[in-house]
Amino acid sequence: MASVLMLTSCGHRLTGLSWNNTNSSTLEVKEIDFDYFQAKAKLNFRDHEYDVRAKATIRIKMDSVIWLNFAAVGVSGGRCLITKDSLTLLNMIKKEYYVFSYDEISEKFNYPLTYTTIQSVILGNMPEKLKPEDKVERIEAFYKVLQPNDPFLLESRVNAKTMKLESVNIIQRDTKNTATIQYSNFNLVNDYAFAYKALVNLLYESNLGKFITNMDMEYTKAEISDKELKFPFHIPHKYERK
Repeated sequence: MASVLMLTSCGHRLTGLSWNNTNSSTLEVKEIDFDYFQAKAKLNFRDHEYDVRAKATIRIKMDSVIWLNFAAVGVSGGRCLITKDSLTLLNMIKKEYYVFSYDEISEKFNYPLTYTTIQSVILGNMPEKLKPEDKVERIEAFYKVLQPNDPFLLESRVNAKTMKLESVNIIQRDTKNTATIQYSNFNLVNDYAFAYKALVNLLYESNLGKFITNMDMEYTKAEISDKELKFPFHIPHKYERK
């Protein structure tokens, strides 16, 4: 999961909320909580192998399952199902599919990824829950949060007015591996402030060399509901597992 752009103008579209302007000793980051979430987004993904531009439909059952459907130029190209146990990716164009454990994903990106981490990145929630030993410092319009998770260090910036997470920088202490996540273009979804734009930059080294992965996501629609959503996912028997 680059340099962090300071996002200082996110709050001007947010009206009708009473912000929690707490101090650093009682920091309460505002996060999205729900039963079901669904959204549509434009997605750009680029690494050493792929350069993909697509439209994505996203559905989430909180703390349970994440479902994504991808389409490029009106053609259904892929589907992804993320559960607590694994990530399954279906390539409808090539008629093949992939199944990854979290150990495999973590090894690829050199960071301990979990279902909760992926869900948090999509929603703009803190990737690691705040603990009493974490260091919190007020710096002008932001709170800087330092969270050691050996061998990683997470540095997050929370807007002091909106109490929303605006950026996370993850550094691996014994390497130059970094992951930067930036959130902007906040607007209301029900009573929650939600980042309609997210940018993820990964700089990491593996056994195959050094790699850069960039992903940016711009939402065109987002909604929260207690109405049950469907997560259709079927692998045709003719599809080849890769």
